[in-house]
Amino acid sequence: MLVTSNYKKNDIVSIKLSTGEEVVARFESSNSSAQTIDVIKPTVLTLNPQDGKVMLIPWLMSIDVKSSDPVQIKDSQIVRLI
Repeated sequence: MLVTSNYKKNDIVSIKLSTGEEVVARFESSNSSAQTIDVIKPTVLTLNPQDGKVMLIPWLMSIDVKSSDPVQIKDSQIVRLI
């Protein structure tokens, strides 16, 4: 089980998923009974095809980028949380 006691609300975290994706998001909370963590505004790093610079884009394209609604990620999908 993932231990997230060192993280406080609004901490910026990097989450390595079992799919290989690395998600950067704002930590909201953890729920040990549901074995999930809640994050806000999850993004991924990518290269801008026009100039090759690194940029952040939404991890899920269906999320409103202006929304502060949390997204739940199952602990079983998390390889590393930094």
